[in-house]
Amino acid sequence: VDAVSRLIRVPEGLEAAIEAALAEYLGAVVVESYDDAIAAVAYLREQGAGVATVLPLQGMDAKYPLNLFNERGVVGIASRLVRCDQKVRPLVDTLLGRVIVVEDLRVAEQMITRGLGAVVTRDGILLRQGGGVYGGRVGGGSERFSLQRELDALPAQIAEARAALDPATGRVAHAAEIVADARDAVTQARRAVDEAAERRRQHDVVRATIERRQTEITGELRAVELRLQPQPDEADAGLAGRLEAARAAVGEVAARIAALRDRSEAVGAERDASAERATLATQALAGVEAERRALAAQRDERVAARRSALELLTKQRESLEAIRREQEDLTLTLRDRRERLANNRALRAEAQATVGPAHAAVAELSEEERTLAATRGDRQRTLLATEREMLESEHGLRQAADRVTKLLEEIEAEGMAVQPDGTVRPLNPLPAPLGTVEEEDGLESDLALPAPMRGGAELVIEEVRTRINDLRGEIRSLGPVNVEAVEDLASEEERYTFLSTQVADLEAAEVELREAIRDLKKLIRVRFVETFEVVNERFGEYFRRFFGGGQAELRLIVPEEVEGEEQEREAGVEIVAQPPGKRISNLAVLSGGERSMTSVALLFALLSVNPAPVVVLDEVDAALDEANVGRFVDTLLELRERTQFVVISHNRRTIEAADAIYGISMGDDSTSQVLSLRLAELPKAG
Repeated sequence: VDAVSRLIRVPEGLEAAIEAALAEYLGAVVVESYDDAIAAVAYLREQGAGVATVLPLQGMDAKYPLNLFNERGVVGIASRLVRCDQKVRPLVDTLLGRVIVVEDLRVAEQMITRGLGAVVTRDGILLRQGGGVYGGRVGGGSERFSLQRELDALPAQIAEARAALDPATGRVAHAAEIVADARDAVTQARRAVDEAAERRRQHDVVRATIERRQTEITGELRAVELRLQPQPDEADAGLAGRLEAARAAVGEVAARIAALRDRSEAVGAERDASAERATLATQALAGVEAERRALAAQRDERVAARRSALELLTKQRESLEAIRREQEDLTLTLRDRRERLANNRALRAEAQATVGPAHAAVAELSEEERTLAATRGDRQRTLLATEREMLESEHGLRQAADRVTKLLEEIEAEGMAVQPDGTVRPLNPLPAPLGTVEEEDGLESDLALPAPMRGGAELVIEEVRTRINDLRGEIRSLGPVNVEAVEDLASEEERYTFLSTQVADLEAAEVELREAIRDLKKLIRVRFVETFEVVNERFGEYFRRFFGGGQAELRLIVPEEVEGEEQEREAGVEIVAQPPGKRISNLAVLSGGERSMTSVALLFALLSVNPAPVVVLDEVDAALDEANVGRFVDTLLELRERTQFVVISHNRRTIEAADAIYGISMGDDSTSQVLSLRLAELPKAG
């Protein structure tokens, strides 16, 4: 296709930075496919034409550039600062997507510690991950970028210059014509002035000759007159002729002098006209020269304005490019957030679908709990009523027992006894026919009268009968006689005492349990707050360690509708993170790699506070780059003193740090075989 340096357009001022960022790839050749690259290398080897780096557009492992918000001293990501064709954009992102351009070395040293990628300054000092420093200058690199930019701008500049110079060229041509005409006019005027001056000089010479001749003639005339005065009579005729001739000559000379004067005046007027024309031509020439200078000044101003416009256009293009890059970043962020919002909505719908039956079950359990509470209350009230009735029955039973005991004593005192069937019989029966006693039910029964009372007193029959009838009525009113009532009373009293003791013990145990529960809740609350603070602090430390900066914390989320002690039981935990160069957000809006690193930081924080004997990590490092994998491995090596880690990974650096490696291989018989390797048992090289 072409060389890398010819495929990208570098903004002014960043040539040295991009040159250092490309380094060995500055002179690399870009081809379409991997086969073309192999063919090019084979050709160079066959021809002995040297070595070259060949980059295929197809089949390269493209890397997405970093996302970095505006920070003080940071110019931007190198791949976002340069312009290129969309066809080679993946290649440019791969070469420059992990290079951060900064203003100076101080900012570069700060940025390299964050582990985001390589950092290059404007003047071409490149700091690589791992401590490497690249500097100096590759001959012709930045000049190629500058020349390429100038070549790209030449067509537009030429077109603008032509557009600006066409009217000026016409005006210059017109001014040149005016200048040529003015110069011709000045030349003609000067020639006319010279001719007039020559004629005037000739006229002056002629006039001087004539004046001198006139003076001579006048002198001669005076001399003649003087000579003629003494001899007026002798030569009047001759002198008169000569005088007339002289006068005629003088008149002729005067006429010639007048003619010469007129001609001199005409020549002077012509000279003045020529001088005036020369002055006008000079003024016209000066005006044309001033117009030429004005046009030149306008042309210079337009050139300066064009340069300013070009500079402004370049700045606007750079601003537009920055806005476009920012728009691309915002578009990617918006797309990512939309995807996360869709995922959150799906998770929310799934959670609602899961929580719906749970709410129904909770409602049913609450209703059942209320029913059980009502039943418990009813039963407690029934128990209290039963206990009250039992106490009343026991009291009545005691009274009845007292009455029975009293009646038995009275019957025994009367010399009678109560039979098992409830009848009263005398202890010593008398002879038969003493009399009959009519019972209350109208039947007659034989009643043996008792023997005489002790002390010799006789028993009055009617009184005895009346007394017997009264006793029988009282006995019948008592109902069936339970001869075991006393034993039953003692048994019930014993059972009542036992139950009362049990109830008192249960109430005391309930009080003790409630007190223990309160103490336990208080202890749990204190331990939870202490552990939460320690875990939160460790989480922030591991987060800053993994991200090379930023901040993160754990927050307790308490539902507003929950009050009292239920707040602590219903409280949730929210993860709030702020990676370097980003805003504070929760875990849901972070990228996959950022979520993975944040989760690993929280896991390591928990393990550092409460170590587990064995921890299994499954593909935790899959979304991490090389720098973060190194931090992940270093943290594992620190924590393995108290925890044994079983890591499932495909990353080379993670596998190299392991003490033992286990792999599964399938043989020709389609059976799986476990392969193991202990790195400590391998012989050391050398």
